[in-house]
Amino acid sequence: MQDDENRPEGQAAAENARPRVAAALKYDAGEDAVPRVVAAGRGPLAARIEEVARASGVPVYRDPQLAWTLAGLGLDREIPPALYQVVAQIIAWVYYLEDHCPPAQSDAGGSRGRGGKTEREQ
Repeated sequence: MQDDENRPEGQAAAENARPRVAAALKYDAGEDAVPRVVAAGRGPLAARIEEVARASGVPVYRDPQLAWTLAGLGLDREIPPALYQVVAQIIAWVYYLEDHCPPAQSDAGGSRGRGGKTEREQ
């Protein structure tokens, strides 16, 4: 994610005006051909999705633009080919966390992939 000072004028304000959005993906390499959206919501529902993820030990990756895109796909929808690369980077990040971080620290750390951030970085 870019710093506000590096964004085009008005872009940061526009992003801050939109309600929080969250989307959850499910992917099991042994069962699923493609990740799919299993939860999505805005405002309080987005906060609840993140809360349930953290309580379940699921890493929370923050990328508002991607979250809006995924939420817009609808529930139980496979991600489209245009999103394969970015979602693959997030899945790789999750695998890395599983291998290198204790569960309590799975949402801590530095910048992730396309500028997305974990919960504690915001």
